[in-house]
Amino acid sequence: MMMRRPLLIPLALLLGGCSWFGGGSDNLEPPAELTDIVNPPPVRVLWKTGVGDGSGKLKNGLVASVSADQALVADYEGKVFARDRHTGRALWKYDADIALSAGPGVDAELAVVASHEGDVIALDRDAGAMRWSTKVSSEVLSDPLVTSVVIVRSVDGNVTALDRSSGEQLWQYRHPVPVLSLRGTASPVVVDDVVLIPFASGKLVALNVHTGSVIWEKRITIPRGRSELDRIVDLDSTPVVANGVIYLGGYQGSVSAVVVSSGVVLWERELSTFQGLAIAGPRLLVTDNRAEVWALDINTGAALWKSDVLHGRRLTAPVVHGDFVVVGDFEGYLHWLSLADGELIARVHIDGDGFDIAPIVVGDTVLVYSKGGSLAALAPPGLAAAP
Repeated sequence: MMMRRPLLIPLALLLGGCSWFGGGSDNLEPPAELTDIVNPPPVRVLWKTGVGDGSGKLKNGLVASVSADQALVADYEGKVFARDRHTGRALWKYDADIALSAGPGVDAELAVVASHEGDVIALDRDAGAMRWSTKVSSEVLSDPLVTSVVIVRSVDGNVTALDRSSGEQLWQYRHPVPVLSLRGTASPVVVDDVVLIPFASGKLVALNVHTGSVIWEKRITIPRGRSELDRIVDLDSTPVVANGVIYLGGYQGSVSAVVVSSGVVLWERELSTFQGLAIAGPRLLVTDNRAEVWALDINTGAALWKSDVLHGRRLTAPVVHGDFVVVGDFEGYLHWLSLADGELIARVHIDGDGFDIAPIVVGDTVLVYSKGGSLAALAPPGLAAAP
């Protein structure tokens, strides 16, 4: 195990208003103005409801999740909600009575949330009753991974595995953290018995899910420059996996394709991002740190198209919705771009507080959760699908 260093994130990075951190209106570059779309196909809002206080203004690890027929979200004030994903009908609510910062991570049985103080709470997914609670070493800013164990990573570089039945600690891996870091951490992903975790150091580490032992580690991005700010290389984009390859991106670094079993880098493309990625057949979709959307060839990293029409609008990570790529922005708009060429096809306004959380897609339906607490389900443009 590696020894850890204290996490020193300056207030300017924690609370900065620039578009990097999703928290204010002081952008490095002015956001693109929205222009009329000629003959846009209609976008049908299937249902929309308010759920608590939303994800909040400060970047955190709160997400929207779907399990079976439930849509689950948590708000920053400490409440967890389950809604029927077809209708928006309330199913249950749990009040943790603490400020939440991450989750819910879900599977068929559990919904797990975490707090700024390192509290981890597991709820019964069907009923919303607490199964167990425990504490990890520091603040949690990525949604817990619920698999054969519960994997929680905290901002001090620790990764902790908890017994899914009791919350008892099974193992802990420690990774050093840099002097400066963006606020936020990428969520871990699991492939068979391998947990893959990108770190702010620019390294990707593969651990055995049962023991926490290191299988391999690979430096994906190398710090450059003289100042600590120039040397920030966080791997903050939650990776995606397909056909034994993990795809991930780094801030002031690159988007890379890495073999899960060995850590061999297949390709890398210089492209700075701190958002999650999406896969659509031969395309890898990326929102870069300038809020420009890219489609890359998944086999080579070559650019297939780039859309800059939403430049500077603090976009979420992209998701694939039928023949479209969907992103949310800081003013609460959802935008649909053509998967084929990146053309802007449609938009709809949901919530003036804006989006920090990427939409999620279930079948023909896209679900979105806003900073202000709006939870909505929408059909693809031009399709009046049943929810």
